[in-house]
Amino acid sequence: MSRMPYVKFYSESFMTGVSGLTNEECGMYIKLLCLQHQSGHLDERTICLTCGIKSVSEIPYVMKKFEQDEDGLYFNSRMEVEIQKAEKYVESRIENGK
Repeated sequence: MSRMPYVKFYSESFMTGVSGLTNEECGMYIKLLCLQHQSGHLDERTICLTCGIKSVSEIPYVMKKFEQDEDGLYFNSRMEVEIQKAEKYVESRIENGK
């Protein structure tokens, strides 16, 4: 199945989660979440290009929001859960329609 064009967005959780970020960091964070949603786990080069930086070490507070998988790629665990929920929901709707 290809990536869903949407994922649930919980504004209260998001606002609480970004309370310690600058506006610029918040913009980087939401862009990275969207990119993860559309493309999957992210490599450092992609993060750097997206955020206009040379190293992820330049954005430590943003990167605290991400974990690394066994291949060294970055992902936000909450986004991962929401992607899976959306995919399961659509699958259940497809099954119910059969």
